[in-house]
Formats: sequence, structure tokens, C-alpha cells
Amino acid sequence: MSYANTWLHILNNVSDLIRKTDEVNASTIYSAAATGAHDVLFTRKYLRKYGIQTISDEEMSAHMCSGGNQYYRSSNKLASQVLKSFGYDKYSDIDIYDRADIVCDLSHPISTECHQQYDLVLDITSTYVTNIIQSYSNTSKMTKTGGIKIVVTTVGDHTNRFDLNPSPNFLIDFHTGNGFQLERAFLINPKGTILPYRRFATKGTPIFVLLPLGDLLITILKTINTARRNRPAVRRCDSILYPARSGDKAYSPTVDSSRVGTESVENITPMSVRKRVKELLSNWLGEEIFLKIVYANRKWRYLRRSFIHDNTSSEWYAYFVFRKVNDVEKINIHITSHYEELDQTK
Repeated sequence: MSYANTWLHILNNVSDLIRKTDEVNASTIYSAAATGAHDVLFTRKYLRKYGIQTISDEEMSAHMCSGGNQYYRSSNKLASQVLKSFGYDKYSDIDIYDRADIVCDLSHPISTECHQQYDLVLDITSTYVTNIIQSYSNTSKMTKTGGIKIVVTTVGDHTNRFDLNPSPNFLIDFHTGNGFQLERAFLINPKGTILPYRRFATKGTPIFVLLPLGDLLITILKTINTARRNRPAVRRCDSILYPARSGDKAYSPTVDSSRVGTESVENITPMSVRKRVKELLSNWLGEEIFLKIVYANRKWRYLRRSFIHDNTSSEWYAYFVFRKVNDVEKINIHITSHYEELDQTK
């Protein structure tokens, strides 16, 4: 997941709800957290537009040219600095990957040490967690009473099809039934165009009927294509074995079992053609010239990704801003018998 310029549009749109300006008690420390360890794709244009002054041009340039672990650390730092401009002194991201500040599986109950700890919770990736009920329960418990929780879901099928795309109506029902009140709801695209969200009484009504005609047609075609590709595998009850990333412990059945868990993937995977070419160029051009080319390429790739996301993406997202008014110890939710019997953690 990425913090693209869309997040700057969103934070600006809810600034009146989340901004902290505690002039009476300047010693108050406000904390924010986000689910997911995100890559930052902010650009100077929107940082200036929304008055984000906590990130210098030098820091932005260094981030664009960074790679690997340096890029991950820089992304975390820039996200923290953006939220600092809204008055939040501390920022933590929460993910199952070890690049996050807090490493945990949100499919399981989160430590009580994290309960009532955050004034602002950005729940971005609960839709990707296997047990979304537990994940939303965790982020609800993490939010301080009186704090704000922002929840997002993609604009697609409007039914409660666990997992990956919960219905917006489900998100409203879940949170308003468990100590939150809805402050704001809207649809937004990467260009920053905002549309109001109107709740449907009929559960089966797709949310994308709210979109402009062109985006509506594209979304319908994408939905049909996704169903066409995924339905046969779902009917066969296929499972997907996601490949390990470089540095993760090897777990693929194709790897020699005697080496599993003892070596990282990068140590047992043959050198790629790309890596060989980079090694040859480094030896031929010299380290200094080669690094300048690498940095220029990274910066160009960063700007290209950001431009494409801002100007060519037809994606729309539904955002809901909730304020926690009561701390509910036991999350209450009505789900069908089918989901009561389903162990979502497997």
C-alpha cells in the first residue's frame, strides 16, 4: 500500500476534525497510528498546496532517490512529519511485516498495551486482513475515547463479502454499534475529487452507482473481469501461496527442506539478470557515476508512479470518519450463522 497524494487530499478534507491545536496545555502529547507499513508517494506540489511545512525539499529529494530499507525508513519518517503538521507528536505503523514500528498479526487480538493509546487511527489495511472482524475490533480498541478513527474501503461490490472488500454500510453499522459516531463520509479519487456518500437501504445495491458515468462503466467492467478470473478458483477452493520477499524466511515447498528456515530467500535465489547488469555497470562506470545514475532513475520512477496514480487511475475509495464516544469492552456485532461457523484465521 502507498500513501499517495490522495492521503494529503483526505487529511486536508478532515482537517477540522483531526487537527490538534492545544494552546491551553502545550505539554499534551498526541499520538497517531496507521494499519500497514506504507510507501510514501507525496510530491512537493501537494505538500505546498496544503501547507505541509514539516518536510523540507532536501528530505523530499532524498526520499525520492532512496531504495530498499532506506526507502521504508524514509516513508515512515515522512508520514510521521505530515501528521506532525496536524499536531500529532508520535506516529506508529502497524503491520505483519518487520518494517513496521509495531509488528503483529491483526487477525488476532492485539496486546492490551495498545488499547486506548491513539488519538488518531488510520485504518487502511484491515480490508486485507484475513479476519477483518478481529482487525476492526483491534483498531477500535486502540482508539482513545474522544479520538478519531478513519476507515477506508475500495468502491466495489456493496455486499458484505468477507474478506478484502467490506460493504460501506457494514463499516457504518459495525462502528456505530460499538461506541463510535459517524462524523463524515465521502468518496474520493486520486485527483482529489470528492463526492458525498449516500447510504443505501438495500444491502445488494452497489456503491459504484454513485460514481460519474465514465468511472461507473469502467468499474462495472473491472468488476465483471475480476469475477470472471476469480470465480473458477473460488469454486475449486484453490489456495494461493504468496512468494516470500527478499530477506524473508524461505517456506516454498520447492526449496530444499533442510535449508528452510535457515537461510533467507536472497541467499538461496540465483543472482538475477538485473543484478548482474548492475554489477557490471558499477565496475565499468565506477561507483560514484553509477550511484548518480541509480539515484536519477529512482527519482524518475518515483515521479512517474506518482503522476500515473494521480492522473490515470480510475479508482475511487469510500472514507468514513468516526469519533469514539464510548469504550466498548466486548465488541458487539450481528453476523450470519455462516460466518459464526467460519474460522477466518485459516
